Amino acid sequence: YTAPTADVYIKRMDDLIALAETLDIELLFVTTPRTAPVPFLTDHYGGERILDFSNPTHFPEFYTMEASYDLGHLNDHGARLFTDHLIDYFNSRSN
Repeated sequence: YTAPTADVYIKRMDDLIALAETLDIELLFVTTPRTAPVPFLTDHYGGERILDFSNPTHFPEFYTMEASYDLGHLNDHGARLFTDHLIDYFNSRSN
């Protein structure tokens, strides 16, 4: 097995974006807390299409014991924090 390269992912995402635009849909991609950062996506798309919550430096509240179920997952408190961040993001876009 050979993992796809960044170019393959970007091509697939560009195809999805193009299809969504034909349907008048704005497509956004979310990297969730506790996942490995995907810098090639933010480098390619910037903050325009990527909501990147995977950076513990930018979102330390997701990496506390109070927000943790285990090393890879948020608990109920962490999930509520994440939901609040998403709500704030979408509310800021609608103003």
